[in-house]
Amino acid sequence: MWTGSHSPLHGSLPMMAGPFCSIPPQKDTCRQNHIRFFYGVPNSQNPSGITYTEESRKESAGILEKTDSLYIEDDAYGELNFSGRSLPSFREYIPEQTIITGSFSKILAPGMRLGWIVAPEAIMEQIVIAKQASDLHSNYLSQRIAVGYLSQGTIDHHIKKI
Repeated sequence: MWTGSHSPLHGSLPMMAGPFCSIPPQKDTCRQNHIRFFYGVPNSQNPSGITYTEESRKESAGILEKTDSLYIEDDAYGELNFSGRSLPSFREYIPEQTIITGSFSKILAPGMRLGWIVAPEAIMEQIVIAKQASDLHSNYLSQRIAVGYLSQGTIDHHIKKI
């Protein structure tokens, strides 16, 4: 869910302990307005801990599928759960409309200020250009450390131990 100032260009949809567009008035809002994107934290929202159920992910993706809206899935905590089973990303349901972001600080090293993005190719090209316009690159040492660790192929084993 994205929250912002209330105007024709900005708005918010209350979560009501569930995903966006989960109650009829919100479904109508999604269908009747040209909403550019939704921002959501479907796994372990901070501080509430709310995680969307698989059913609510499917329902929400089904609503977005009928629009040209993007879903920005902030998945910093997606790899960390107590059940041992990760729920599907929105990318599984609406791959061309989903941008996933995450953080190595949650799964590799707490102080590592390095994130990652998965997006459709055309959108990723635009993200790279925007990133280059804002700064030349992220911390090079952190990038090299992450690449070195990930190339060992042990990240999944490490995450299970966390």
